[in-house]
Amino acid sequence: MNDAAGAGVHSRLFLQNAPVGKYLTNYDAEVYVTFSAVTNLQSRLGSFEKAIVFIHSRSAIKTIALQHLSESLIVSKIKQVIRKLINYELQKRRIPMDTITSGHKW
Repeated sequence: MNDAAGAGVHSRLFLQNAPVGKYLTNYDAEVYVTFSAVTNLQSRLGSFEKAIVFIHSRSAIKTIALQHLSESLIVSKIKQVIRKLINYELQKRRIPMDTITSGHKW
């Protein structure tokens, strides 16, 4: 274990450091700060067009990317927010049906 694990989020929209304590690992810090990043992005949907989240911990990436039956609550919440962000983007790109039927070509 580390003396004090922590991670940070740095962007043009927000800056946050997350010291998570001396009894947690860097993995825990990466998962926590990933949750912080995606929830901050969700609250600022109109402020950006694209977002990339870099995660240093390979095991945190695998945990978030893969389906686990026994995942933690915070990982479940990260996945839920990511799905909402993806759905928001898909809805934003949706073309209204009346535009398609009025004869406009795209």
